[in-house]
Amino acid sequence: MLEEVTINKPDFLSEGNWEIENLNRINILFGKNGSGKSLLLRNLRDQNREYARYIVPERAGNITSRPNLLQNLRTPEQREQQANNNFQNNYREFVVTRIDNYFRVKGFHADREEKFANAELEGLLNTLLSDFVFEFQDGNQPYTLHRDHNGNKQAVNNINQLSSGETQLFTLGLDILMTAAEWELANSEQRLLLIDEPDAHIHPDLQAKFADFLVQVSNRFDVQVFIATHSTVLLSTIGAYAPDSTNVIYLSKKTENISAERFDELKTKITACLGGHSLVGALFDIPILLVEGDDDYRIWSQVGRYDTIDLSVIPCQGEQIFNYQKHLEKLFSALLETPETPIGYALLDNDKALPEPNPDNPQDYIKFIQLSCHEAENLFLSDEVLNDIGINWDKACERITENASNHGAKEQLLVNPQDWNRKNHDLKPIIKEAEKAIDNKNVLWSQRVGQVIGKEKPEGQLANFLGGQVLNSLWN
Repeated sequence: MLEEVTINKPDFLSEGNWEIENLNRINILFGKNGSGKSLLLRNLRDQNREYARYIVPERAGNITSRPNLLQNLRTPEQREQQANNNFQNNYREFVVTRIDNYFRVKGFHADREEKFANAELEGLLNTLLSDFVFEFQDGNQPYTLHRDHNGNKQAVNNINQLSSGETQLFTLGLDILMTAAEWELANSEQRLLLIDEPDAHIHPDLQAKFADFLVQVSNRFDVQVFIATHSTVLLSTIGAYAPDSTNVIYLSKKTENISAERFDELKTKITACLGGHSLVGALFDIPILLVEGDDDYRIWSQVGRYDTIDLSVIPCQGEQIFNYQKHLEKLFSALLETPETPIGYALLDNDKALPEPNPDNPQDYIKFIQLSCHEAENLFLSDEVLNDIGINWDKACERITENASNHGAKEQLLVNPQDWNRKNHDLKPIIKEAEKAIDNKNVLWSQRVGQVIGKEKPEGQLANFLGGQVLNSLWN
């Protein structure tokens, strides 16, 4: 397995090489168009032609075998010659003809029959094609494919009987599987699979199936994979199926020295929150909002249910917000041109220092913003939230004082609320006690705050507690 690679960069990207280290069994190249993903894969193939297979699904052809193409698949050099370009008129026929080549190779290695049975390959492909049944067969057409609908099987003999996504998934899966099987039969020492944007035209559900299939093939046949993609669905599902075996390579035109990063729990959470494609939020002007914890998440996810603003809220659990922001900044910089305004924000309480943009973290995509009050709990004591409950601050102080003796060791923290600075008092230790005293309807304080903020753009004391930075960023 390759642990590091040095690859020539094309002149138009910049001089020098890509130096990539810390490679894993599955390595995901993540970057926007023009960052060099395809060129890197092809250059990697050119350096390792004897044991590398480069696969691009943006190809054409029908899903039938053509025996006259078999002669073009007899050696690694001949096989790779068919994959030199991004487009190939008869790619699908070549893929199906690989089944004939697989049986030819298997005949040469009959002593290795015990390595795997045909049924195992059929089973792997059928996990990818859940609505179909694939089987090998003898004859001019080396397989049968049936669409299985409630037990009623319909033979599929032509590409016109499949959707574009189904066709792509079938030929892509078959290409990968036949390649891996041939390597296994030949006892190949090195097995390098290079897949260029397999997610194009494939629904997120099918991308998840492909991720599961790819991980199974990689594990079963000891194949090292490099895969270029824009899809956070594919990124997150591969990472979920093989977290210890998956690393991410962030690529840009300026990238030279790269250390592939392990797909850890943080990346799993973020990519899952981003959904089908990380560009979707930006396209529809829905900003990402990172918040520090569960209470903040309840507030801002409640806000997002109203029509005043749209938000995609991600809870980060305290100090993790800084790691989330840094990762998202890197992720979006690999996918998008620098925006005029940020596409998301990381919201901090006022008890933390507000990080300034710097060359390592310019905050071009995810900008740090800060509440004007001490922390989110203070919003609960603003006049506007109290008015929504049906009381004013004087009445709230009476209720808190009356109930102070019910809270044991916390009594002394609750006896003089009239002395609190509602904007800057540390309410976190006693917010539940204050909530219970003030709001007879037992609505969670965070939910109450979210409802008031969400109904209309905040004004008055609530706007002052939130601060102009928050208001101008989220209600621009």
